Amino acid sequence: NNYTRVDPGWGGAGTKFYLSDNLQVIGNYVHHNLGHGLWTDIDNTNTLYEGNWVWWNEHNGIEHEVSYNVIIRNNDVRYNGINNDVWLFGSQILIYNSSDGEIYNNTIIISSQYYPGNGISIIHDDRPDPPYGPFYAQNNYFHHNEITYLGLYGGSGIVDDSNDGDSDGDGASDWGCSSEANNLFDYNSYHHNGIPEKFQFCETGGQEYFTWDEFRAFGQEPNGTMDSLVVVPDDTPPQVCPICPGI
Repeated sequence: NNYTRVDPGWGGAGTKFYLSDNLQVIGNYVHHNLGHGLWTDIDNTNTLYEGNWVWWNEHNGIEHEVSYNVIIRNNDVRYNGINNDVWLFGSQILIYNSSDGEIYNNTIIISSQYYPGNGISIIHDDRPDPPYGPFYAQNNYFHHNEITYLGLYGGSGIVDDSNDGDSDGDGASDWGCSSEANNLFDYNSYHHNGIPEKFQFCETGGQEYFTWDEFRAFGQEPNGTMDSLVVVPDDTPPQVCPICPGI
């Protein structure tokens, strides 16, 4: 964390859980960490993140990495990943080579800064085979989340840097975006008045970023919405413990 200066690429975060089963992370205010906010990494199963405030962490807000079976719901996740948002890293919520996730009813706010962080994302790349089977980003469902971009930049979507397939022969890995992977974004609401190319989809056709209509043409967000109704949020920190001064 902030005092030990552990590398966020390995262990630096507000939390890092591994080899857990039925972990429940509920009702925490996780903020201003030099790494990720809330992080499950390596063979976690049946995880629940619910009702947390995850603000102002330097890397991903909530990340579920090389793990399985997660529910991420009713969290307020904002201003994470500023200046650390290459590719789809620096996301508010990131599913990273994990499967069977349901992510819903979260409030997502992306900073107005020039490198503001990203929104809701899936990354698939090559990871070793664990005891429970290969780590694939598959069968993940993001739905009924509200995503607000306060500035011009930031994105959401799916990216792939694996050797698992290039179905259209364009030179870019795309298994994570395939029907076999079965990753779906739907019923989400996006608000922004910045650049229109807000989505990534495995660099299909050699293109890195896509507009709303292009993203939907891939079968994503058939019932989602996008508008320019950007409301500046109240950033008063939550009082998680009413009898604890400053918390």
